[in-house]
Amino acid sequence: MSNLFKSIKTAIPVGDLGNMATLLAVIAITIGIGALILTNVANSDTFTASADSNASVVSALEAIGTFGDWLVIIAIVIVAVVVLSLIKYL
Repeated sequence: MSNLFKSIKTAIPVGDLGNMATLLAVIAITIGIGALILTNVANSDTFTASADSNASVVSALEAIGTFGDWLVIIAIVIVAVVVLSLIKYL
């Protein structure tokens, strides 16, 4: 079993863990701010645009919501990569 992990040629250096955490935080903040802006645009009293632009805003909100749902899976994948990289150093 230990030979399986010794065959890994590359691993993520421990020093790059901060970069991955920063990347995950930037993605989460971007999703949050994007959803906030689109919600404000959709609920604005002065938003008197055509039906096409209304549909576009609703579609964008749904897309950001879907990407936000995937954020947990992205975090799990990052943690799995970190754990496998740390196993290589053992």
